[in-house]
Amino acid sequence: MVLVAAVAGLTVDGIYVDCENAKEALRGNDMVNLVVGIPIMVIALWMTARGSTRGHLLWLAMTMYVMYGYAYYVFGPTFNSLFLLHVAIFSLSTVALGFGLGAFDPTNLRPRWESSVLPRAVAIFLILIVVTLIGSYAYETIRYSTGGELPTDVLPFEEWRVHLGYALDLSIIAPASIIAAVLLWKNSTWGYPIAAILLIFLAVFQLNFLGSALFMDAAGIEGVEQAIPQAIASTVVFAIPAVLLTWGVSRPPATFTS
Repeated sequence: MVLVAAVAGLTVDGIYVDCENAKEALRGNDMVNLVVGIPIMVIALWMTARGSTRGHLLWLAMTMYVMYGYAYYVFGPTFNSLFLLHVAIFSLSTVALGFGLGAFDPTNLRPRWESSVLPRAVAIFLILIVVTLIGSYAYETIRYSTGGELPTDVLPFEEWRVHLGYALDLSIIAPASIIAAVLLWKNSTWGYPIAAILLIFLAVFQLNFLGSALFMDAAGIEGVEQAIPQAIASTVVFAIPAVLLTWGVSRPPATFTS
């Protein structure tokens, strides 16, 4: 379904009926879904079918990527011909993520590092993300409450897109980051998988901003040039701890503290 939605969004004229900024942003997301998201998902499914724990983590992360990404299609834009398909993708990915987490056995993961330095370093990194996220959003929101200046984003998005981004980040990413950080710090059985899933998702999702910026820039929309290097840098920043956590575990079970 993601393949159909992405191809239709890229090839069918007039499929998105919003203003130019929103249309190009959504088309940029479609391109990333097509050339990055779907191939990674296929690889993850293949690895999972072969009994790979890392593959299962990757599949869960990409399922979260699909769920979170299609929330923007479902709750933001004006009605379009793909609305029901977008709703189906969002709903099924949400259900799949829940069942996938329920079927995951965290005791299959054994950290390769004897020291707790890495998990605690990643925990601090996640807390810094939360502090930065909440701090910047709180500043923008308070500025709006006191002065009437609408919150902004790195890209010149419409008000609905900025509002939706704030809502999703504060209601999903911030709590998930706090939970992952606490579990990692305590060396809980769920610390590694939750943190790895979240970081992989965040690393891949930054490419959506890159895709949006590239499509908006190609359409001649001003004020997007600075977002391109920022999106690339964000992808790398999230990918490094994600790789360290994911490749830093092996399959044989071990005893964890909870």
